Amino acid sequence: MTVYLISYELSNSDEKYKSIHSAMRIMGVYNHIMESTWLLSTPLSASQVGGKLTSYLDNNDKMFISKVSANECEFQGWLDEETWKWIREHILL
Repeated sequence: MTVYLISYELSNSDEKYKSIHSAMRIMGVYNHIMESTWLLSTPLSASQVGGKLTSYLDNNDKMFISKVSANECEFQGWLDEETWKWIREHILL
């Protein structure tokens, strides 16, 4: 499984948020770490994840997806303990 950081900015639509959240829940194990930022553990590629999520976006929206790996980056943040636990279990294997 690969973990991706997914961050987005959506223009005025609660329905879009709900649809994106539902799509991420179907794709794998997730942690909703901030209002518009998720960590998603999934067997899919970044392109596949993006393909599934961009159908909910319009021209005024933004989204960024990046692979997260303990071997390829450092971690620092001010997060709750439950989120750090998820990171340890899914990224820092």
